[in-house]
Amino acid sequence: MVSYAVVCVVFNLNEGLNAPAKVRDPTTGKMYEHRMTNLDFILFWIRSVFVNIRKGQNNKIILIGTHYESLGETEQERQQRVKEIENILWEALEGKPFEDMVYQGELFTIENSVSFEKSGASKIILQIQKLVQMMILTFPIKWLQVLLEIQQLRKAKLYLPTSEINDLLARCKITDRKRFLEYLHDIGEILFYPDDKILKEKIVIDLMGVVDKFKAIITVIDPKLQPTLKQLWRNLNEGKLDERLLRHIWTNESEEMIVFFVSLMQTFGLMCEKKSKKNVGRMFYVLSRLKPQRVLSLAVEYEEKRAISLFHDFDGYLPDDLFQRAATKFIEKFQMEDIEPKLFYEHVELNTDSDHLVVLKIATFNNRRFFQTTIVRTKSTDVVGSYEDDDDDPLPSICKKVLSFLDKELRIFSENGTRGVEVKMCIPCRVCSSKEQSPNHMQVVQQFDKNSLPCGSKKMDVKRYHKLFGELKEEDNKDDHEDSIGIPEKKYKLLLVIFSTWYDERRHDGFFNMLKCVYNDLLENYIFDNIKSTIDMLHGLHDAGKLSPQNLTLLHDTIIITKQDGLRDKLRTVVPSFPTVERVSSLLSSHRQQVLSFFSTLSSDDVNKINARFNIPKKSYSDRWSMLFDLEKCRGEINEENWKTFVEDWKEIDIQTPTKKPRLV
Repeated sequence: MVSYAVVCVVFNLNEGLNAPAKVRDPTTGKMYEHRMTNLDFILFWIRSVFVNIRKGQNNKIILIGTHYESLGETEQERQQRVKEIENILWEALEGKPFEDMVYQGELFTIENSVSFEKSGASKIILQIQKLVQMMILTFPIKWLQVLLEIQQLRKAKLYLPTSEINDLLARCKITDRKRFLEYLHDIGEILFYPDDKILKEKIVIDLMGVVDKFKAIITVIDPKLQPTLKQLWRNLNEGKLDERLLRHIWTNESEEMIVFFVSLMQTFGLMCEKKSKKNVGRMFYVLSRLKPQRVLSLAVEYEEKRAISLFHDFDGYLPDDLFQRAATKFIEKFQMEDIEPKLFYEHVELNTDSDHLVVLKIATFNNRRFFQTTIVRTKSTDVVGSYEDDDDDPLPSICKKVLSFLDKELRIFSENGTRGVEVKMCIPCRVCSSKEQSPNHMQVVQQFDKNSLPCGSKKMDVKRYHKLFGELKEEDNKDDHEDSIGIPEKKYKLLLVIFSTWYDERRHDGFFNMLKCVYNDLLENYIFDNIKSTIDMLHGLHDAGKLSPQNLTLLHDTIIITKQDGLRDKLRTVVPSFPTVERVSSLLSSHRQQVLSFFSTLSSDDVNKINARFNIPKKSYSDRWSMLFDLEKCRGEINEENWKTFVEDWKEIDIQTPTKKPRLV
């Protein structure tokens, strides 16, 4: 939400504020009475403005009612009716955290069936101008100079490396850089996320350019497609995006830009990659493409013996996109390889392992929308007889993993730029209603450390919740938690030994020198001076915080870059949870991947030409990687700034840029 703006909330004066709002059912096209009243909708939109701007920002909201002439036969009748509506609105705003944001000097009215002079529009425009004048900020002239320069850069580039922006700020003598960049972010000039591991290295300077690229994926505009792509488009309408279609939609974009767009969409929870061992191309899940529909699925209630549910309440404010973004992040974290989740607009079913199914959906109780998560212990159809009691319940380890995810990801919503919204975890109270009824109220729970919860003079038994979601015990920190809390120290050290031995045994094939090029950006020069074997590099990466028992991503990325799938299979015999997704993380920059891809495809003749270009007489390198390391790390002849020039220069002597596209981030 752009800051320092006047927002108009417009509604029909003829529709009673306390009457159910009439909305169109997207699945049938028919109008029906919504669970929310017209007043509820007005407050919803006011609150949506309030929660999506930072504290201290000075947005103002004015309320405008349409169809003024229809309120009565005479001007006196119409004025009286407006006054009654106005009193209801001001009373509804009393005590709300966003009360001061709404201009309450007057409820403005407008009538579109008369001339502009009589419509009331000029009065609204005048008031907006007055409010805008109150928002005028003063800032140093050098801030304007930087902004003007960024606007010029925007004509040619969608984003810039953070380092280039910092250099620009330094040239213009901007001292409080973070405050200035946050200001540009707030007014919608840039996207600035200094705490995001992917986006902190890049700053988007053309927001509408990014929006246009996203719209091509998440909107429903049917493009002109070749016959071979039409089925892929139909699959996209079911929430599944094939990489071939993605590249067709973004056909004019460079590989670097495609990598960036995918990273950005993954960061925002707009897409996630499907895990698969099959070598059939990449697939992404895009839940925002799903259309609203009625779902008749999963005959398991939230309190059945094999299932248990948690509910999260956002103080009654649940944006439409929150479910899709959170569910996408959940799929990314918990999906099983080559097992398709069931995807619907506000309902997702996902197998987290062979024994558990998790259902995410929106539930409504007492006209209040909740984010519901149900964990189900699946029954095996080949076992005769019923389970014992302990076997019927979902495993506590799974329940705690799911709870940990929900606690982290759902609370991000209330922490990233929102306010006035407190995420509360709830469970249905069964003291005052039976299992056959919708709960009369929800029990708010901060943590499951008790066996009962009070409800008036009675108590509700919650031993089962305590058993399944209670505090992690030491014995819970076993292998089935390796992906979230790390692997044991002994296994970590064994993993490093197996990894280093694999590459050392292939030293004569150039793999040791290749690893030095892979880790070029991650280790300082003096560390490379003392490296004699692969294990020395791994220890250096560990000391630099790039590798740990809790983060094995770099090992996974190295295997992909060096195409040593056999090593991954070997490591999985020690750590079954070792990653298998066929994509490289952001730890290895797109530039690093491009350089490695380029040099890996050069012929021996090409390598000799590069040697001759930089060395007179030619040097005696052991392999192409030792030459690359010398030119990059030791002499600085090749770097990110001159990489494009380097590639273009060598095209002239018949060294071709690799035709194989590097993997997306």
